[in-house]
Amino acid sequence: DLVRPHWKLPSFLMDKNLKCRVRVWLNPNGEVARAVVYQSSGDNEYDQRAVDAVKAAAPFPELKEEFGKRAQNGDILLGFPL
Repeated sequence: DLVRPHWKLPSFLMDKNLKCRVRVWLNPNGEVARAVVYQSSGDNEYDQRAVDAVKAAAPFPELKEEFGKRAQNGDILLGFPL
């Protein structure tokens, strides 16, 4: 839900049936340490907009310890479109 407001596409990309997945690493304070395309849509601009949406949503709320360790290890995968 935190990323959704930052997920914006131009009309020429909305008309395509594209999907990608972004792998995210978070620091303990909720900042994005790294976000990379895990599974590409095949369209570089679409993929980059997905990564940019994740970064624009930061900082995220601090996570509980059990989830924080997973977030630091890059265990967060977000599928686009949201």
